[in-house]
Amino acid sequence: TVVEVDAAYTKPFSTDTIFIGPGQTTNALLTADKSVGKYLMAVSPFMDTVVAVDNVTAIAFLRYKGTIAFSPPVLTTTPAINATPVTSTFMDNLRSLNSKKFPANVPLTVDHSLYFTIGVGIDPCATCVNGSKAVGAINNISFIMPTTAL
Repeated sequence: TVVEVDAAYTKPFSTDTIFIGPGQTTNALLTADKSVGKYLMAVSPFMDTVVAVDNVTAIAFLRYKGTIAFSPPVLTTTPAINATPVTSTFMDNLRSLNSKKFPANVPLTVDHSLYFTIGVGIDPCATCVNGSKAVGAINNISFIMPTTAL
């Protein structure tokens, strides 16, 4: 059950897939209601463009107390690397709490018009798996990692 995204409480919703981007955080409550066993959890990249990516999947085990140490895990499957409907469902379920304690105070009038062009491209990267990396740009300006620590 997702309860918070990027330090903002959300209206709780159940999901079996969490979609996050670089730098994002999500807090979710895990309902441990399965039989005793070892369950596989996986994380994999999502990419809905034709840019080649490092398609590495990381795994972890959720092991219930009482599970035999060397028992085989219950396997899971990850959505396809370009499973846009899965990500859309997750994003469409995000809602503010909109309560007296957490009001959704939004502006009711427009005082500025903003126009953004957002794009995805590739940059050379000698140490990357495919010799390139995906980059994002806003108004044709790419993010550049600072060279000096704050």
